[in-house]
Amino acid sequence: MPYSFSFHTLWETNKYVAFLGRQVPARFISESDVQEPTTRQIAVLDSLDKLTADLMPQLIEWAQRDLQTCLSNWGITLDELGIEIDLNNLQNHFSIAEILIPRLGDCKTDYVFLAGECDWDSDHGIEFLLKNGIPILCEAQEGLAMNESWDDYLKT
Repeated sequence: MPYSFSFHTLWETNKYVAFLGRQVPARFISESDVQEPTTRQIAVLDSLDKLTADLMPQLIEWAQRDLQTCLSNWGITLDELGIEIDLNNLQNHFSIAEILIPRLGDCKTDYVFLAGECDWDSDHGIEFLLKNGIPILCEAQEGLAMNESWDDYLKT
């Protein structure tokens, strides 16, 4: 699929994501300097076309884990959070606002980040890491794709 790219700190375009039912911005971390997205990175973006609504229950499960981790780290209960969270409808308490395609180098794994907002951590939001279309991590947006820890993922 042809994309129209622009550069604003990162290369970006828009992508319709069927399982979300809407278009979202997609951003790319350059392999070097401000290099345009590579063919491989674009293929990873295109791989999102294979994702279906079946992904959402998995994302909800990971978001639940993130919520529980946050509460534990903050030393509070859900009742002490200060906002009402309906655990039976957790999907109403987070949203995916963008796609981030990281540096991939020679890695053969399709990694993609889905980032957005969540009610329980409005300062940091929420970020899911997908590996070949399957969630493997959910946490606050802390810039994993842009720090040295990311290199450990590229070794797999």
